[in-house]
Amino acid sequence: MELWIRSQDRIKLIKVDEVKIETVKGGNTFIYSHANDLGTYTTKERALEVLDEIQNILIDYSKMSRVVYQMPEE
Repeated sequence: MELWIRSQDRIKLIKVDEVKIETVKGGNTFIYSHANDLGTYTTKERALEVLDEIQNILIDYSKMSRVVYQMPEE
């Protein structure tokens, strides 16, 4: 299955094969794939919730050949 993610700012649509979380010391938590920033969240917990949503999309739509996920604003 192909997973495409539209970035939070809606200006990028990226085919991804991995998604990661990185928290900047004293600041925001970023979700990214390779060098592409997909979204920024104020807490690591919220970023993990978004990552859980992406995981559930992959499980729920596993029989589809292509899925597009829109990163939430907050």
